[in-house]
Amino acid sequence: MITVYIGAVFQLAGSLQQDGAPADFSGWAFVANLYDQSGDTLIAPLIVTWLDPTTGLFTLSAADTSGWSAGKARIDIKLTTQAGDTVLGPPAYLRIAQSPLS
Repeated sequence: MITVYIGAVFQLAGSLQQDGAPADFSGWAFVANLYDQSGDTLIAPLIVTWLDPTTGLFTLSAADTSGWSAGKARIDIKLTTQAGDTVLGPPAYLRIAQSPLS
């Protein structure tokens, strides 16, 4: 499980696939949000940056995590195809923790 420290910059790189293989996501819209473990409370919207949509490479980031609370959280993503169809990904879980250095 990924650990994110309160007060640190959050950035996570990833890649999307279709049917288990790399795919071209050019022209697709991508939204990601960080929620509490249950998915009921929004912690923060995440900034999505395509590194290479032709291979599905992206980053998710948040510049300010100082207001985040310690505990387990989940990232939910929503993609919208060029045709307007919605694709929802399974949640990815992470742990938000307080660092003894902060």
